[in-house]
This record gives sequence, C-alpha cells and structure tokens, in this order.
Amino acid sequence: MAALQLRNPMHRSHEYLAKIALEVCEGLFIHQLAGKLKEGDIPAEVRVRCVETLVDHYFPPLRVLTGVYPNGDALRRA
Repeated sequence: MAALQLRNPMHRSHEYLAKIALEVCEGLFIHQLAGKLKEGDIPAEVRVRCVETLVDHYFPPLRVLTGVYPNGDALRRA
C-alpha cells in the first residue's frame, strides 16, 4: 500500500505519482488535509470533491481509498 497526502486539489503531478504507485503497489491511500490551512487555499469541500471525482472516474475500482483529516479550525470544532 502506498500513501499520498494532499493539502491542495489533486493535480497532474499528483495523479502521475498516484498512478506510478499503483503500478508497484496493490493499493493507494489518498489522505487529504481539510479545514482552513493557508490564506487563499481552495475550500476543503472543493478539494475533497475533486479527489473523490478523480478516484471515482480515473483510478481502478477497489484499489484506492481516501481519508480526510480535519486540520486547523475544523479540528478545534470537532
């Protein structure tokens, strides 16, 4: 199992790394940091939906898991 941690929406270089990981590993865990991270960051909801859409449409089924870790203000409210 390989893991990829993201703070921003998945972009082409992340996708490339993820697909290489799937060539040499049985599975991939995409770990996303949510909440307000830095000024000007894309909202967490958009980042999470972006990754979910890519996983649903561009990665092999049953080989990719996703998880979200609340960070910053989101963590203090939890």
